Amino acid sequence: MGFFAKPNYSQRRENNSPWTLKAGEHGTAGHNRYRLLPAYGKLAASQKHFLYIPLHFGYKGVSFNKPDSTNPKDLPQRPFRCIQEKDWKSGIIRTSCPQCEKHAEVELVVKRTKDELTKQFKEEGKSDEEAKKLIAEVLEPHMNWLRQYNLDSKYYFAAMNEDGEFNVLKVPSKAKKALEERMKEVIEQEGVDPLDVDQGVWFDFIRTGEGFTDTSYSVDVVYETVVDQQTGKRLKSLKMAPMTAEQVEKAQKVLPELVDIPRILTAEQIQRLVDCGNDPHEVDSIMGIVQRQGTADARARAAAGIPAEEPTPLQPVKPQHQQQPSPAMKPVTPLSVEETDERREFLEFQAMKRRQREAEAKVFAQAPAPEVAVAPDEEPVAAGAPMTPSGAVTKTNTLSSQPASMDDFLGSFGFKPYAAPPSNTQKS
Repeated sequence: MGFFAKPNYSQRRENNSPWTLKAGEHGTAGHNRYRLLPAYGKLAASQKHFLYIPLHFGYKGVSFNKPDSTNPKDLPQRPFRCIQEKDWKSGIIRTSCPQCEKHAEVELVVKRTKDELTKQFKEEGKSDEEAKKLIAEVLEPHMNWLRQYNLDSKYYFAAMNEDGEFNVLKVPSKAKKALEERMKEVIEQEGVDPLDVDQGVWFDFIRTGEGFTDTSYSVDVVYETVVDQQTGKRLKSLKMAPMTAEQVEKAQKVLPELVDIPRILTAEQIQRLVDCGNDPHEVDSIMGIVQRQGTADARARAAAGIPAEEPTPLQPVKPQHQQQPSPAMKPVTPLSVEETDERREFLEFQAMKRRQREAEAKVFAQAPAPEVAVAPDEEPVAAGAPMTPSGAVTKTNTLSSQPASMDDFLGSFGFKPYAAPPSNTQKS
């Protein structure tokens, strides 16, 4: 064919985004068959073949395909790894994550507002159904924020599918528990290493249902039917998955290091994201993502022969009590802080909590460091659900830094005490 190569219509893009376990259509069970790989790369020395990674979602950047679009549906997610480190035995947070702190603050506002309004509506004699509806209306902006900026925690494995493609597979904790049981059975009953390069087996991850509460997982080991050459009987045999030299070489080329995924940011970068109002251009600038020259402005500059601008280098973050909202853009915050005085009170409240955490850290630093437990095998946080030990835990010391009264606290976030509408009836 000379200059042109033969078309390959079956070729797929590999390693574009992690694989996930999918359910079947119309409520049926979905079968996801994978051959899991042993430890490799930076994890080879520790022989750890998977990694537990909590991811923060909610921030969006500029679309590469539609760089001029402002439609939220066109803006891609920019997830990043949670940097919080916690001793699960003592409950001490050794490394704070600004996004987790922001999430805990919004959760605290939701809890206190709900408790206060529940008490007020009960005194006014409102029915439970009416009170629940009114509270939901007041808390809707905050609940939407919690759903958008959710924390998703999964176990990441390197895997090969039945087409011989390699990628990273995201496995929920329920599926991982079932996987560990099957791996133990293969080792003890079959005498086979389920991950070894020269042996290996196929696992069938079965997912049924959708949603956080309606989804169930199970894992089976794949068997095949073989014919005994001596007796002619059909026998059930474990389907082995030894890797060829070509497959090993391919895996080395296309698989990323588990320890390097996904995007890892510093505490200063995460704090800037929290304060930026989720502006797509600023999100990409903070994360160091350089856009292609696809915007109208970039195309005009290129046509005029003007070189592309270099990305703005990251600047050190000043202490939070010195930060002021940028006059060039309006910060979008779920706490509805609009007035300067209210913003100042809110920042003072945050600074007070920060000082308290620093004082507690100094006390704990004098004691011997307890053994740090492995990340808990808990279910990932559902969108809008309270934080659990699987990721950002609601801090127990937050309530100790509360303002003098409930009205003062809610007022600092733009809330006004609920007042029942005046009655139109007149006493005779």
